[in-house]
Amino acid sequence: MHPQAALSTLDRVIAKYRRDVHQLPTGATPDALTALEGHLSLPLPRGLKDFLSRHNGAHLFRGALRIRCTSDMTIASHAAPKVVLFADGVEGTPPWGWAMDEKGNYVFGLWDNQQLDPLHSTFEGWFCATLSLLETRVSRKEDQESLRFEADSGDVHQLVRAGVRALTRGNPDEARAMLLKATAKDPHQVEGWQ
Repeated sequence: MHPQAALSTLDRVIAKYRRDVHQLPTGATPDALTALEGHLSLPLPRGLKDFLSRHNGAHLFRGALRIRCTSDMTIASHAAPKVVLFADGVEGTPPWGWAMDEKGNYVFGLWDNQQLDPLHSTFEGWFCATLSLLETRVSRKEDQESLRFEADSGDVHQLVRAGVRALTRGNPDEARAMLLKATAKDPHQVEGWQ
């Protein structure tokens, strides 16, 4: 997904709704971004860094999604110092986190206080998919999964999840096709084959 996709999607959403639906502060300074990376001992994902440069946090859809400002981002726990919590949904839902593997690849997903459930490889993919869910207000898990996949269909984590869903529905040919696409994007992605 193109790095500017998240900001383009945000611009479209802002233009569509009344001003009181979203709160978007001005961007973080380069010094604040550098300080955050130093505090976390991790480089920020490019898309998230671009977003924070433009808006240092955000409250979207009257608080249904809060992207934390630089001073509110934190590691998930002392047991998981490489998972960074960067966003929150409505009260009672798990926070959103990101992590980076030893090769410099990022993953974005929900943090359940023990592990990060991988949903997207980029901030842009996560952001566009999450905004799509908030705009459509779907509540059924199946519909949410379909919309998330539609918004970020080339993402390796979404391909694996689509493959697993196809297998669960009893469609091994579709599952195989999705898992082969995921493996072609990331040969180390073996979750779906297990």
